[in-house]
Amino acid sequence: MGVRNYFWGNHVYARSEDGRTDTITVFFGLIKRDVYHYNEKNQLLYRHDAHPFGESMQAYMREEFEYDKDGRLSKHVTKWISNFDTPSEKILSVSTYDYAKIRMTKEGYIFNSITHDFERDEIVVYESEYKLDDKGRVVQAIYDDKNDYIEYIDGKKYRIDAVYYSYSDNSYTMFGYYKTGNLVQGRQDMWWETTFVFDDYGNQKSKTVMVSTDGSDWTVWEKTETEYVFSADYENRTDNLMNGKVAPKVYGVDGAVMILSDLPAIIRVYSVSGLFIKEIKMKPGNLSIPLPKGLSIIMVGNEVYKAMVR
Repeated sequence: MGVRNYFWGNHVYARSEDGRTDTITVFFGLIKRDVYHYNEKNQLLYRHDAHPFGESMQAYMREEFEYDKDGRLSKHVTKWISNFDTPSEKILSVSTYDYAKIRMTKEGYIFNSITHDFERDEIVVYESEYKLDDKGRVVQAIYDDKNDYIEYIDGKKYRIDAVYYSYSDNSYTMFGYYKTGNLVQGRQDMWWETTFVFDDYGNQKSKTVMVSTDGSDWTVWEKTETEYVFSADYENRTDNLMNGKVAPKVYGVDGAVMILSDLPAIIRVYSVSGLFIKEIKMKPGNLSIPLPKGLSIIMVGNEVYKAMVR
């Protein structure tokens, strides 16, 4: 059990015994409860509204999530559930993420997500760009094609509506500037900073959100001090932390094989028939190996992976 404190109300957080079913009861005016369900890998499967007392709500929003074999978010479905005279479900939107079509850049990679908005009957393609450091961690995320910047009080310029990441041994911080009330509907433009702290086992211990209109006078917007499951949803960057190494990720993209590894490794490339092609000494971070279209066999240390180059 834990409490998230906001200046406009409180969220009382509770975790089930299995650690994978969570509820958050919100106290500000009306009482509302959000229910979160996870799988055995602690990935968020779905979340929805629910009434904390008495009968279930007659109508509510529900979000469902699916993941690929590498644990990355692959599908996000938003539904409207109605329990009136004739129970029904209405799909509002479906977003899909195709990591096989990642485009490599000198600083990181770009990939597209596709959202089908059934309410507006339109399909929208969103392009996201991620810039990485020499350890393969995300240091900047760009979600639109705008190229507007704003100067911070330290004299550095930051891209508006982009997200900047920094890391320590047991935490990481997200930082940026939102315009037109993106942080909370109706609020003025502001700087924001969110810091996540983890224990030695990678479990989240705390989350602190700070906001500021001018970059000098900061206010605590949200503070959570409790251990709870951190879902593989949206800005989940737990794979970027340095406390604990994850297995390498190997996958094919257009004209190359992409390898992400937290540790240095010897990379050996073979054809599908077993013919040795090349050997590369890889430093921690990301590595792009240009290869012809088709299936390739990649050895990272003693582990064998198959990758389809497009």
